[in-house]
Amino acid sequence: MVLRPPFITGFRSVVDRTDFQSHRYFTTDTENHWYDRQVIWFLSITWGLLGRNPPLPPKRWRNNRSWQTFVADDPPADQSVRLPLIGVTYVWNEGDIIAATVKNLRSQGAAEVFVLDDGSSDDTAQQAESAGATVISGFRSDDFSEERRTEEINRFIASLRSTKYPDAWYIVVDADEFPRGPDGLRLVDFIAQLPEELDIVGARVIEHIPIEDSFEIGQHPAASLPNARLYYDPYCDQGHWKHPLVHIRPLREIRYGGGRHLVYMVDGSRAREAISRSILIHHLPIRKWDVTEARLTTAGRSGSRYDLSPTVYTRQRPAFRIQTIRDLRHGRSQITANEFAGQGKRGLSLRPWRELASPSEGSLPDIWST
Repeated sequence: MVLRPPFITGFRSVVDRTDFQSHRYFTTDTENHWYDRQVIWFLSITWGLLGRNPPLPPKRWRNNRSWQTFVADDPPADQSVRLPLIGVTYVWNEGDIIAATVKNLRSQGAAEVFVLDDGSSDDTAQQAESAGATVISGFRSDDFSEERRTEEINRFIASLRSTKYPDAWYIVVDADEFPRGPDGLRLVDFIAQLPEELDIVGARVIEHIPIEDSFEIGQHPAASLPNARLYYDPYCDQGHWKHPLVHIRPLREIRYGGGRHLVYMVDGSRAREAISRSILIHHLPIRKWDVTEARLTTAGRSGSRYDLSPTVYTRQRPAFRIQTIRDLRHGRSQITANEFAGQGKRGLSLRPWRELASPSEGSLPDIWST
């Protein structure tokens, strides 16, 4: 009989995410060692008594080291070959932000931006098209499944690879993610500096938190939401939460894993990740308080897409986000629930986002000043 003390509240989401991600996409060492569950509960009890979330379990760290290998990412001598950059995002009811998402991808040099619309009932498709994206419909589903969504993204990219872009870099993001190149570079200029043998580039993620209801629709999130934190949920030893920038080419078949947290090679080899360079993502899960809460309420109500999700973590997500919005609305950011491993269970530690980026990343591209 396993006892589960009631004060242990922070670890189940970490376990759910770890189990889901290791279900299919990690390539080695996915079995449970005899001590894994004992370590999990020991960490949960001891850290829980301190009011903190436990650190990531050993299994997660083993998995993080199982799917990739780090290689040198020094610029090649010949940088005249410039591969296209293709942007892809999969969306549902993101009309308040999708135009800015597309604008950002185009400003980063994306030759085309494809929006895969999962049956949005708002003006997402119209906003995306007006911003210059190609909207692809026909992905409608009744429930939210990250695994299914990822497989649909992989199939779509495979079709582009066989028909239009056999050798290209792809940047795949959620609608609330705004990627940019390092050191002030656009993504398209950054990939021109990467060696041919590289498969993926990881991302540092800054999560913007609206402690005031100041988000401006159509603008870059960093312009109106200065308070942020580093997103800590690493999927590799470099601390990257996501690996969204991938080189798709002949003879090197690669697939995204769930949430673009990792990738896997079809032939079973390890993906080659840049060892010293990464991109930056501005993440904006909460925008205008009322708009975001309404969207989450629709998604999370009984019988709706999140409620019907096969994973516990997804089913609980709308309620968690809605409570965060209500805490922010009433100025309670210091008692808001925090899920990051090894950190306090309550309170959001926020700083000006420029303090979390490198000096060369402290300003936004000129396109956002117009």
